[in-house]
Amino acid sequence: MTDYIRNNKALVIILLILVLSNAALLFFLFAKRPVKKTGTEATSTQRGGGMREYMKKTLRDSIGFTDAQIAIYDTMGTRHKDLMKPLFATLQARKDSLYKLLMQPDVADAVRENYLDLIAQDQRNIDDRIFYHFSELRKICTPDQLPRFDSVIQGMIKKMIAGPPRRGGGNGQGPNRK
Repeated sequence: MTDYIRNNKALVIILLILVLSNAALLFFLFAKRPVKKTGTEATSTQRGGGMREYMKKTLRDSIGFTDAQIAIYDTMGTRHKDLMKPLFATLQARKDSLYKLLMQPDVADAVRENYLDLIAQDQRNIDDRIFYHFSELRKICTPDQLPRFDSVIQGMIKKMIAGPPRRGGGNGQGPNRK
């Protein structure tokens, strides 16, 4: 066997490289690493504690909120979340009902328009509550925090309005639109 190894050093080196690369591959496959959340999983985390913690960090780091202001924000945030939850549930239920109409062969325009009007009213209520929440949050800022608050919150609201990033490029038009 030793004569065989001496005569085939290149094969032994290749074999060692393969064994080491397989060991490295297994290590990286099974090593613990943070799981990147995507889609609805990431969205639901952001709506829960994740978004609240992000907001607190932003208020503290970018705007300069004190611990007392953060405590007020916590109370306001809990109240806001409790108010918003049923509004979003109602909106979702009405949208579900609207799109279930697609299963019916003939739907009167008046029925479809009624659902659309209700959905528009629900969305108006949601936007009104969000506006009120941010206007109340602005009231706890000190005068020197107000310019930073206005700038940061405007950026956050633009991101909220834009919604989650879409596939198909950064132009916001989706994969099949020109």
